[in-house]
Order: sequence, then structure tokens, then C-alpha cells
Amino acid sequence: MTTSGHYESFFTHAFPRVARMAGKIVGREGGEDVAIEALARAYSRWTRVQAMNSPEAWVMRVATNLALDQVRKKKAYADPPTMPAFEETATDREVVRSSIAKLPRRQRQVVAMRFLADMPEDEVARVLDISTGSVKTHLHRALASLRVSLAREEAGESDVANF
Repeated sequence: MTTSGHYESFFTHAFPRVARMAGKIVGREGGEDVAIEALARAYSRWTRVQAMNSPEAWVMRVATNLALDQVRKKKAYADPPTMPAFEETATDREVVRSSIAKLPRRQRQVVAMRFLADMPEDEVARVLDISTGSVKTHLHRALASLRVSLAREEAGESDVANF
């Protein structure tokens, strides 16, 4: 099989999973765009990427970073949102998304992959090239920060960086 043929096979296999994971972070259409961008980056480095133990893990990490960057940039450049009368679950979702966006980058990555993309801890570790213990540590710290942040939000207090 030619190099481009191998990549096409990889793309066909990886795209749905990468798009689904990214879509959980940025929304379905945005997830497909993020997946295409991550897979295009893989194609431009295909000789090196295909030689890795897990090319899909590399693409998942790139897609996660792109998706998180997109969420962060959208927050930074958006006008302050006006809150129309949405149902409570939509408001809760936005509060959680906003709280996640305030976490340190590695904690955001771990939370996004573990809970939004529903990846097992060992796969998150493989994708991020860290130990499973590090994944658990980042999850523990992120969840502790989220609990504090969400408790403050519920109490009506302004959120201050939690470290």
C-alpha cells in the first residue's frame, strides 16, 4: 500500500472518533472542522506520525488542543453574553464549560478527554504521553478546582482563580 493509501485508510478510521471527541468540546460542526485540521496536520507530517506507536493518539492530542484553543479564543473575543431565558440545564452547562475553561491547560485536556470524550484514563495517558498516575493527579486537582468554582457560582460569588 502506498503512503497516501495508508493515510487514506487511517483517515477513514480515525476521523469519526476524532470528530466525535472534538465535537464534545466545541460542538458537532466545529468538531468536524477540528478533526479535519488535526488530520491535515498529521498528513503534512505523515512519515513521522505513522512511525509513532499510536498515530491516532497523536491526532487526538492535536485535536484536543485545537478544540480547547478554539473554546478559549471564543471566550476571549466574545462580547459578554446576555442571558435569554434558557432552560436551567443550558445555563448549568455554560457554567461548567466556563469553569473548565479556567483550569490550567493540562487539567483542561485531561477533563475534556476523560469526561467529555469518555476516554479511559490509560488512553488519556497514552494520548498526552504522561503516566496514568499523572492523569489521575490532574483529574483530582481539576475536580477539586471545579467543585470550588461551581460552589462559588451557586452561592453567587464571583469566581477567583483557584490554585
